[in-house]
Amino acid sequence: MSRTFRIKIITPDETVFDADIVSLVAPGAQGSLGVLADHAALVTPLASGVVEVISADRLKRQFGLEKGFLEVRDNEVNILAEKVRL
Repeated sequence: MSRTFRIKIITPDETVFDADIVSLVAPGAQGSLGVLADHAALVTPLASGVVEVISADRLKRQFGLEKGFLEVRDNEVNILAEKVRL
């Protein structure tokens, strides 16, 4: 069984997504960025694009976002974005 970690996708207006996931791929400013459990601490800007997550129950979800930042710390990921499209 894959290890999970927590993700929150947040806009100025709301928390769009808050769940346990097993993987994340995001549009980093320098190219795609993948995150798994126990990833090193990181803060990086995100480009506009699609964030793809695989949930603990193996469902794939995609979110379109317009610019933002990604923070990884202690098996928690926060994505702060200007806008998110479901």
